[in-house]
Amino acid sequence: MPRSCPVDRGSCRRRSQSGRRELQIAVLARVFEDCSDTEAPQVDERLRRLLDQTPAAATDEAMDRAGMPFAPV
Repeated sequence: MPRSCPVDRGSCRRRSQSGRRELQIAVLARVFEDCSDTEAPQVDERLRRLLDQTPAAATDEAMDRAGMPFAPV
């Protein structure tokens, strides 16, 4: 069962650029935590597409927050 997002959408719109980046990293970390341990190829493909569109620094920080080691392929 998916957990609800604890962030108020109205407050998200008012955040500064750094606040937006922080929120994006928090969401990426949550995605990694919830989806990284699956073997489903569809999930792998969606994660790959997401990561292709995300700056490397944000991806690295999100993986660190999720407690995921870097694993080059």
